[in-house]
Amino acid sequence: MMKLFVILFLTATIMYGEVPLQNGKFPEIKYEGKGHFYLQKHEGRYLFITPKGEGFYPIGINHLNVLFNKGVQGKSEVAVKKDLLDNMVNWGFNCGGYGTGPQLIKDGMYYIGSLNIAKQGFYHLEHAQFPDVFSDSFATSLENNFKKTAQWTYKPDRLMGMVWTDLPAWNLHKSRMLRNTDWVSQIRLLGVEADGKKAYVSFLKQRYEGNMEKLKEYYSLSDDNLRALEEYDFSILYLGHPTIIKDDEVFMVEIAKKYYHLGNQFHDQYFPNIPLLGDRFLLGDHPDAILKVAAKYVDAISVQIGDGYGESMPSSYPYPKDTMDHIHALTGKPVLIADHQISFYTKDYKYTTFSQAGSESDASLETMKFLHESYSSQYICGYFRCTYLSQHEPHGRGVKQGVVDFKQNPYSKMAHAYSCFNNEIEKYIEGEK
Repeated sequence: MMKLFVILFLTATIMYGEVPLQNGKFPEIKYEGKGHFYLQKHEGRYLFITPKGEGFYPIGINHLNVLFNKGVQGKSEVAVKKDLLDNMVNWGFNCGGYGTGPQLIKDGMYYIGSLNIAKQGFYHLEHAQFPDVFSDSFATSLENNFKKTAQWTYKPDRLMGMVWTDLPAWNLHKSRMLRNTDWVSQIRLLGVEADGKKAYVSFLKQRYEGNMEKLKEYYSLSDDNLRALEEYDFSILYLGHPTIIKDDEVFMVEIAKKYYHLGNQFHDQYFPNIPLLGDRFLLGDHPDAILKVAAKYVDAISVQIGDGYGESMPSSYPYPKDTMDHIHALTGKPVLIADHQISFYTKDYKYTTFSQAGSESDASLETMKFLHESYSSQYICGYFRCTYLSQHEPHGRGVKQGVVDFKQNPYSKMAHAYSCFNNEIEKYIEGEK
């Protein structure tokens, strides 16, 4: 039986001006120090390699910027930072996830950077963005986004990788179920002169070249419609037609190709040598065809496990090993758990994001199980807990539960679950040798 993943945790220390959290390194694993992070497969296990050439396994927390954006009980930035770092050390966390913020980056914390490209997460329902990725204006806007983000995020000695947000809706069927629309539908409803509309019409003509009668049949087109296809009212399509569904799935791949090509181009330009961790895929919203496109460009596949929309998406627990195995086997890439938590019921806040356990004890136990089971998969290259400080979420979603509550009081059992695993995992030091 495969034993659990080995991590040698050094004594945790706080050092301002350098990397404040020192646990999680493999000082005995030496590779070339390139002055930036990169991913490396070492004896079957995927690791990040630090700028100095040491093995490193990130176990971090996302949204640390919330502490400084909202302020906590009138405390100073210095006091807030000290409390945070003390807790992270005690609980065995060694870096910041996406949303770390400049307050911690400037002090040398290792972190994951992030960049919003397409806000399509289920919590953006009325503000979901389906950009025309084929347009020059999108390319210009995207480049400006990369350039602006790089000005404060690109720190090669600390930046472990870049992840893109916010949960693009790649699965047509689930997007239509939740939003009553999808990326393909939004592109084909653009105006006649839109680049995306032209790309879609060109796609249809090429796909049905030599068989235009079938195109007319499936899409209910007249001869006049066919001659002026750009002007056709595609809003009247019957989206349940099996052939139209297949066509839409294929065109979604064309969207993904353009999206990833441009994103990779600007990533290389503004974040040279930094691992590209790609989209933060919501587990269950990543068709195989899209994963294959992503795999051509990214260094790892990033996933968020849980906090989906209903039963159509996997729960936060138990660890979805079969799905994760499939992602790795299909792409050949390491997999980063970029966002995860298991929430629990409290008398003050009955509704929480992510899958909810009945009590803090139950959630802590399930978290421990999840951590052990995920680390037993050697292709997993890191884990990031969703949020440190509890926050109210819009759209009636309740509370996004942190490891501490709104007053910065730790949820002691949950904190203990992370601490036990993160700080005692050195007992598996011989497990994979």
